[in-house]
Amino acid sequence: LVLWGLFLCLFLAGCSSNSEPETTVDETKELWANTLSGYLQDPLWIERDVYDACHTLMVPLHAAFDQHQPSWQNDFHGHYQRFMENPDQLSSGKLNRLHFWLLAARYLTLSIENDQASKIPEGLYSYVSGSIIDFWQATSLGWEGMQWDNMEDRLIWKLDNVDVEPSYYRSIGEQETFTFAIAADLQVYCSLADSLCPQPITDILNWAEVVYSTEVEDTPCGGWIFQPGAWTDHPDYAYSGNDTVDVNMVPAPVENIASDSSHSLRDARILQSLLNASEEGTERHNLYRDLIDRLAVQFLEAILVYPPRDPPVVLLNNFMDGRNGLYRWVPSTEGEGHGYGPWELSGAFNLGWWSFLDNPEVTALYQNQVDQFPLPDWAIDLFVGPNTSRDRHPLVLLPDTYTNGRSLLLVRLAARSR
Repeated sequence: LVLWGLFLCLFLAGCSSNSEPETTVDETKELWANTLSGYLQDPLWIERDVYDACHTLMVPLHAAFDQHQPSWQNDFHGHYQRFMENPDQLSSGKLNRLHFWLLAARYLTLSIENDQASKIPEGLYSYVSGSIIDFWQATSLGWEGMQWDNMEDRLIWKLDNVDVEPSYYRSIGEQETFTFAIAADLQVYCSLADSLCPQPITDILNWAEVVYSTEVEDTPCGGWIFQPGAWTDHPDYAYSGNDTVDVNMVPAPVENIASDSSHSLRDARILQSLLNASEEGTERHNLYRDLIDRLAVQFLEAILVYPPRDPPVVLLNNFMDGRNGLYRWVPSTEGEGHGYGPWELSGAFNLGWWSFLDNPEVTALYQNQVDQFPLPDWAIDLFVGPNTSRDRHPLVLLPDTYTNGRSLLLVRLAARSR
């Protein structure tokens, strides 16, 4: 711990200056031109690309406005203009759509906050707002034989049924939390556009406050975890009690296990949107401010681990409670198996989303990661883990992303304090 503290102090000292060498700025612009400019020309809302696009573009979207880069902003303006010319091309998958709406809602809010409202494509706000309201009120949702008329009904059921089998029936996941964040951004947009916010948006934000007031558990380090134990019975967590791979390994589910650290990287961004949509001085605002601050504590004290090798690339434990067991492990009849072993969810750090904690120590970690490029083979192998077989855009292919400039650009942009 002492060594890790010294490590952080050194990098904090290195990141204390608000200025950035011109060569670094030029290198970042070159990386953007060589990667994201072309990427944003593509129809990233199609089935193959929409999920990855949200993860890839969230940090660059903020950087375009935070760093006052008109050409980067125009890349996004043009991207959404092309989408509005044929919005029916959006992937039909519910989760894919939520990823698209999440990024689009952020784009709307950042544009109007930065006096770029005139460049927002006509109809985009109405499209996103109408889509999320319909998803909340009128989209039938089913799961393993259970059926609800809409998301609000399902959320109420999850909150009312604490002791269920299997436990993950009551898990509140991306569909709910993304909806909360989208509603929050749309409310901010309405306020700045001096327009009346639809009542369902207000209803969604009221339920978000209920969720984050009741489903969070404090941890000994001063942080918190979300819905501990909700995922205990899920097959993805069946081997979470095993922290080494063994051919004779048996399932070892953990009671009160926290969510995995990879999916949890969105939490900071979601909470920041909810914070921005709440009035300063209110209990709601104080709730989200406290959760963001203590999420940073949980990240630094329980998730982050001291790099075990040189160079000191940033590694993370696999679960938000600090456990480092196996995730999504699938055994085979030959005694082998596949899934994520210890630290193999660390690659998600390189998407840059933990920078939304707006914490100087986390910013220093991203600067450290920049300094480790080009990454050694062992780190790339660890970050890739069990590679996906699904078809992907060439820019986000693994392990290519660690050598084609995409990951380097993301950690560079995340290393800039906001």
